Amino acid sequence: MKPSLMQFVFLISCLFVLVSPGMAQTNATLVASAGEYPSAALPDAPIPASSSAATSEFAAERAPIAAEQVVDRKFLYQIAPMFGSSVINAELSLRCVKNGACAAVPSFLHSRAALYGIGIPADVGITLLEHSIKRSGHRWWFVPSTIVTAGNLVYAIHAARYMH
Repeated sequence: MKPSLMQFVFLISCLFVLVSPGMAQTNATLVASAGEYPSAALPDAPIPASSSAATSEFAAERAPIAAEQVVDRKFLYQIAPMFGSSVINAELSLRCVKNGACAAVPSFLHSRAALYGIGIPADVGITLLEHSIKRSGHRWWFVPSTIVTAGNLVYAIHAARYMH
């Protein structure tokens, strides 16, 4: 059996979901200015006697990232599968509803406009949330889009199974 184009796109999206957490681990240089974040360590500033080296290293790891470093290749590789999985989920769910196989889908989601009207703005919101989390320097910034992508893929698989 030769796979269809939709199955091929679905497979690529699954591979992105599996690979993206490893790609999202970043070693980016953290940048902070003296006026913007007074608690961040400056190169030629003396270290207070009460703080230990481990505490100052932890503070340096959590320092906010410069704006131009937030939207990098890793960030784009993380959100692209989320948008792709939303499109796949919407299309497969719509086909399943049109075939009459997915009775559990609410009646207000039986149109393409409704599915995209909910899915795409939700993805934009998750993207903004991830941008904020990554800009603040958190290590696990990629988790929200990974969860949304996995959820979209689970529902897309469910719709693909029952639309025959």
